[in-house]
Amino acid sequence: MKNYKKILTHSILYGSLFVLAAGCQSTSTTTNTSTTTATSKEKSTTDLIGQALPNFEFETADAQQKTPADFKGKKIVYVAWASWCPNCQQELPILNELRKEYQDSIEFVLVNLLVKGETPEKAQAFLKEKGLEFNYYSDKEKSFQKALEIHSIPTMIFVDQEGKIKNVIDEVKDKATIEEVLKGL
Repeated sequence: MKNYKKILTHSILYGSLFVLAAGCQSTSTTTNTSTTTATSKEKSTTDLIGQALPNFEFETADAQQKTPADFKGKKIVYVAWASWCPNCQQELPILNELRKEYQDSIEFVLVNLLVKGETPEKAQAFLKEKGLEFNYYSDKEKSFQKALEIHSIPTMIFVDQEGKIKNVIDEVKDKATIEEVLKGL
């Protein structure tokens, strides 16, 4: 009888901890608006295709604030990335080549997500070490990540001159595939 009470007490304790942990996990990963319920499908970046680019802020290397308005009238490829991400490490050199080829017609705006131990210093050192010639931008306040419903990296958001999201790629692609999307801008 004594062991039964002990087992029951431990079961209740561990069950409560499990429920509490599950509740914390769903709260911390939810980035949807307050009108979304727990049973709703989580929005993704691809849901934004065809819509106007939402407003957000990100920061330059010298702590200046930037918004999409700073790139108005240009074709833009926004890229969410981090230096520790193996897929980003694979894709960024490809994007660097494409940036050189399309520099007169398309702006590449790489926004570093400061997640999982990422710091501006680590990211900038990575860009320099790999010879990647991008301006450094960071999503210090997570405004970019939240506005564009970014849940994985790398994610590329292709925006036309009118500010509409034309396409999204949220997985690693080869140069030819990315270039095909660029030609559709």
